[in-house]
Amino acid sequence: MDVVEKYLTKYAEDEVRLLKDLHFNKSYKYQITIPAYKESFDFIARLIESFTDELLILINVNQPDNVENSKEQNNLFKSISQNFSARQSVGNITLFETNSSKPDLLLVDRFTYPIPHKKGVGLARKILADISCWLIKNNIVTSPFIASTDADTILPLNYFNFLSSYDSEETALIYPHEHLQIDNSKISLLTILYEKKLNYYVDGLNYARSRYAYHTIGSMIAFHHKVYCIVRGFPKRSAGEDFYFLNKVNKIKPVLTLKNPKIQILPRKSDRVPFGTGPTIQNLIENKIELTTYDPRIFKYLKEVNLVFNDPRDYKIFESFIKARIPLISYNALKNIGFEKFLGNLNNPTTEQLKTQLFLWFDALKTLKFIHYFQNHGFHQVPVNEACRHLKLL
Repeated sequence: MDVVEKYLTKYAEDEVRLLKDLHFNKSYKYQITIPAYKESFDFIARLIESFTDELLILINVNQPDNVENSKEQNNLFKSISQNFSARQSVGNITLFETNSSKPDLLLVDRFTYPIPHKKGVGLARKILADISCWLIKNNIVTSPFIASTDADTILPLNYFNFLSSYDSEETALIYPHEHLQIDNSKISLLTILYEKKLNYYVDGLNYARSRYAYHTIGSMIAFHHKVYCIVRGFPKRSAGEDFYFLNKVNKIKPVLTLKNPKIQILPRKSDRVPFGTGPTIQNLIENKIELTTYDPRIFKYLKEVNLVFNDPRDYKIFESFIKARIPLISYNALKNIGFEKFLGNLNNPTTEQLKTQLFLWFDALKTLKFIHYFQNHGFHQVPVNEACRHLKLL
């Protein structure tokens, strides 16, 4: 049993079991997955206009089980039904066709059957990606990559053109992106500033020589179906599923950041998820607060740690070696996130083995916790523009 079959058999969501009774009359080169909660038909219309029948669009129209009003989800379902021809329904899955040279659509109904609110968008994405793996395994989709995006994006016409050159790379790809400034409204201007904050964090990680320096935005990624199965899919979380998913992937094979093509993101407020771009913008506007970020000096301390971790010494002297190479606050930050326990659990590794174990241990989450330790010990947040200026001076 290969890794994909094992995953589909043991870990895939229930929707996958329905697919054997769904009859496709064609194959597709690409597929793209989109969770849709409180969305209109506009994003589907953009996809239909931009792409051809090489593409299958997978949409999970969903809502959490602690929300009773499903009006927007019902309206979206009706719009889809009016613009597509329903070929077949099995359980909560419907295959729609355009009967033209445009993409077909596979719709998953998780608003009539709501998603547990604590599992949120993570489960919505996982259902779609699990279905995508089955489609690849059964030769209905030929590209080994699964594209993931959201309803607030505008995809470039050459979005899929680059995937074939990465077919042998069993990893995840990060597309570059930019938030559109469509006017001078508060929403638009704050969204541009928030993008600057996201870029600042990745720039800081790059400066600090972190091997986890990439954007973690679920609407900007494509991933090989095999690595998806190896890490057992998206975590079932109400937010942050992209961060944790990419963190697992990067430990197997480095996540790759593409230079192009660039995805555009529409500015908007949102309460769809507990944190992220939309909720941040909504909070800034409603509470009239300034957008801040991590003190850039923290990345200097992080760089010192990463340099030592990337060039470790013999395991028997490593603890004393690192204490002599980094400031006390940095060691205390490491100690706070379990560094001494980590060292104690190692079994006399070689220097190369120690280097690998340090990379796996000091991952994206541990790095973030390291940064938060400094933030809680005198390195308070600073305005985004000020932080960006100071990072360039480091």
